[in-house]
Amino acid sequence: MTRSIETTDVDLFAQVMDYANRADPYPLYARLRETPVVRTGDGYYLVSTYDEIRSLLFHPKVSSNVV
Repeated sequence: MTRSIETTDVDLFAQVMDYANRADPYPLYARLRETPVVRTGDGYYLVSTYDEIRSLLFHPKVSSNVV
């Protein structure tokens, strides 16, 4: 499931990275799992679940090599 990133998603990722939320990050993690793949306005993908990341790591067409 991929969709464009919204302002709430940007805020959510900022909240996950905020040190103040380190004591109890689990509600934020639950929100990330609701949409595991989002595409940012500048073309990057944010992937937030183990299964999605693992499938990308083993997919033969996915690479960081710019050819």
